[in-house]
Amino acid sequence: MKGLNKMTKKLVVNDTFYRIILTDHIIKRMQERSINPAYIADGLNTYLASTNDKKHRYVMVEVAKKGISLLLNIRKNNIKLITVVNKVNCYVKSDTIKVVI
Repeated sequence: MKGLNKMTKKLVVNDTFYRIILTDHIIKRMQERSINPAYIADGLNTYLASTNDKKHRYVMVEVAKKGISLLLNIRKNNIKLITVVNKVNCYVKSDTIKVVI
């Protein structure tokens, strides 16, 4: 079934364990948009180090220095990377929180 393949990684930030879920969609977007995976990892690490909020929600993390935006779905310690965009100042839906780092 297309679109159901996932890659899961473990990440520890500030002594807190996170399960990071990468979907085929984000991997495809990274390749199409030539986005360095290190930029995504740095942005995710910076965001997680700066927050203790683990409510179930959508978060758009704008990594201003790298010119990218990450859309995350957070549920407790599970973080699903939905997509990545090679620009900042993106439009976000009303149920999405925008964070600039």
